[in-house]
Amino acid sequence: MSRKKSVQPLSPQAEAKKESEKHLAWIAGVFFFMLLIFSLWVINFRDVVRSLQNKNTNSSSFDKIGIKNFTNNFKKSLSEVSVEMKNLQATSSDNKINN
Repeated sequence: MSRKKSVQPLSPQAEAKKESEKHLAWIAGVFFFMLLIFSLWVINFRDVVRSLQNKNTNSSSFDKIGIKNFTNNFKKSLSEVSVEMKNLQATSSDNKINN
């Protein structure tokens, strides 16, 4: 025959201490994994930047990833939007004068 241990309820102080230890362990685990993920992200970011620098042959690394092309397209789009806004403002002021 095996004896079964009887489970005795914990006192409120012991229960509160047990819960606070669980909470502290949970926070420590979350912090550990956040730190692990962040450090792996930093290492990966560093490797990506290094690989971009190594690919730099005749032009800057910005040219390799298309920054100049992007900025030229962006400036062109902004100038087009500016022209359209001026047209809209002129049209709206003409409508206000006519009404």
